[in-house]
Amino acid sequence: MKNISKKKFFLMAVISALCAVPVSAENKTSASIKAEVKSDVLKVKEDFDAVLEAAKKDGKKIILQFSGNEWCPPCQMLDKFIVNTKEFAKYANEKLHMVVADFTRYGEPHNKKFAKRYKELAEKYNLRGFPTLIIMSPNGVVIDTIVGLENLRSPQDLIDRINKAK
Repeated sequence: MKNISKKKFFLMAVISALCAVPVSAENKTSASIKAEVKSDVLKVKEDFDAVLEAAKKDGKKIILQFSGNEWCPPCQMLDKFIVNTKEFAKYANEKLHMVVADFTRYGEPHNKKFAKRYKELAEKYNLRGFPTLIIMSPNGVVIDTIVGLENLRSPQDLIDRINKAK
């Protein structure tokens, strides 16, 4: 191994890895792999009013997340370890509609198109801190509110909390 250069070693490792992929009828097709990857990415919407209408039609709960992802450490932790995980994304994409209203440190929404609406929602739901998750029934009635990280330690903690909210 001492005689093999780093480049040759890397090339051999890549070729070995490619050759190690089993060829069988059970291998996933390109389309199924793409679909699986998409289900692992949380689908977040921007238009709260459109989400409310969709939820009324399909009966899914709504999560309105007020966040300060650019500057708020608890918001960043919530996103990194809970909300933007494969486990939560898979659940949320099937069972929820999710809107994230992300604010600057100075109280201005990042999304200029929906800034006015996000400010109205923050006032309506008496926003007092970041992150705040408002869990709503499909008809827009608040059924639970989570301020800060509370007892959320994993994606499953949030999923359980959403499922218990009535």
